[in-house]
Amino acid sequence: MSRGFFPLLLAGLVTIGVASEVGLRLLGVTDVPLYTSSQTLGYIPRPNQQGAFLGRNAWVFNELSMGVAEPFRPDENARNILLVGDSLVMGGNLTDQPQRLGPLMNVLCPRVWPVGAGSWAFLNELRYLHQHADILSSLTRIVFVLNSADFGEASRWISERTHPTQRPVLALWYVIDKKLFPAREAPPIGDSDWRSEFAWLRREYPGPITIVLYPTRAEVLDARSRSVNLNAAGEGIGSGMTSYVVIADGQDWSSSSYRDEIHPTDEGNAKLARRIVASIPECKNEGAGH
Repeated sequence: MSRGFFPLLLAGLVTIGVASEVGLRLLGVTDVPLYTSSQTLGYIPRPNQQGAFLGRNAWVFNELSMGVAEPFRPDENARNILLVGDSLVMGGNLTDQPQRLGPLMNVLCPRVWPVGAGSWAFLNELRYLHQHADILSSLTRIVFVLNSADFGEASRWISERTHPTQRPVLALWYVIDKKLFPAREAPPIGDSDWRSEFAWLRREYPGPITIVLYPTRAEVLDARSRSVNLNAAGEGIGSGMTSYVVIADGQDWSSSSYRDEIHPTDEGNAKLARRIVASIPECKNEGAGH
């Protein structure tokens, strides 16, 4: 083998690596939302940012990390519905901004303000409200979208891979890392006292709250599992000014509404938006879609 082979091989690999890096950056694979780690919230999408994953799936967050471009100006609207949840509300890199749950609901019933983060638990969501208690008096309704995994401990930040706080230095390594190594779920902060936090919310916010109980695909197919893991946990929240929407009870909801074990397809997201809006009296009163 010629002594000049290895320098040529190395030069070829470097050329391929540089070309791949440039290509991946031009494609927008690193144009993803950034997070801020927080001792209280675990993590939250960084405020005042926007982008487009792969140059086509737009995403945006306002000054309160809500998933909309508009600043939170509640006085300009007679109705202000806060939609809170995990990745079901936040949406993912594969979902374009208009197809995310908040924007879909907003078309049917303005004005909906979505806030959420991937793998957030109910306790993370309640702590967001506690941290932003000043907005409670402006809200006409709070809607929580919850699945059976949300009733445990609060999640905390763990990884740049799942919740990046800065742009990757190398796009090529970012892609390799995401593809070859399984993502770890954010571990819990170490407490699960969502009940006391919810009791605080009910003291501070006397308005209507809607609890949307959202099943996994497996729970759609297994009514007993759904009853034990999801419905029972949701019922533990209590009544009072709280109403419930049990998504699995809808005739048009099935395993085909999912693109993976928990996240809906774009069509599933549209079904979910219509179902939630149909349950909100103030949306009916003013006419959905107006």
